[in-house]
This record gives sequence, structure tokens and C-alpha cells, in this order.
Amino acid sequence: MDLRLQRWMYAAAGYNALWGIGVVVFAGPVAWKCVGMMVACYAPGYWWAARRPLPEIVAVGLLGKLLGPIGFVWATATGRLPLQFGLVILMNDVVWWPAFVAYLRRYAARSVSAASITPVRRSHRRSRDRRSAAGAS
Repeated sequence: MDLRLQRWMYAAAGYNALWGIGVVVFAGPVAWKCVGMMVACYAPGYWWAARRPLPEIVAVGLLGKLLGPIGFVWATATGRLPLQFGLVILMNDVVWWPAFVAYLRRYAARSVSAASITPVRRSHRRSRDRRSAAGAS
């Protein structure tokens, strides 16, 4: 595992845990508490992704980190969020883009190539059904 990317994933895990729990404990509106719970739920995934390559988890995280700024632009343009909220978007989303993209470049190709050469096993049910059918004749 690339040590630099591993450190980024551990940092993402810690940041998400602290930020998420902080929002759950200190935010007023229930909607923000729900956001905090969702953010905190990513922490174990990033922790696991630091321990072994899990590009699928990091890809889902990056998707959220891309959709957050898109939602922010819309909310700011329609007057639903103040421009100052951009600091939250910068710290929660944009700052993590380079590390997440680097992680996916490094490990997603390996995951796809390994999956393409892994043989597909037959389900136990099909084997059992064939044995039953053979015995019934």
C-alpha cells in the first residue's frame, strides 16, 4: 500500500469521524445532525481503504465530494446558502480531491484487471439442483 495514500485515507477517516460527530453533537437543526451522521459513516470505510485497496469505497466518497460542490453552487446561486458556506465545501470536499483521485488511479485499475481474470464460481444451489435431478431419474 502506498504510504502517502494510506496517510490520506487515515486522515480522511479521522476528519470525517470528528466532523461528523461534532455536527451531530453541536448542530441545531435535525437536518444538519443527519448530515453529520452520514459524514461520520464514511470514516470506517476510509479507515479500511487505508489498510487495503478498496477503490469502490473511495469512489463513492469521491462522488459525494463532487456532488457537494455542485449542490453548493446551485444553493448559492438560488440564495439558499451564503457564499461563506464555501469554506465548509472547501474543507469537506475540494481539499480531498487530489488524494482520492490519486488513490483511484493507483488501485482502481488493479481491481478491474483482477476481477476480469477471477473465475466465476457456480452457485451451490445449481450444483445441488443438478445432483437432485440426476438422483430423481
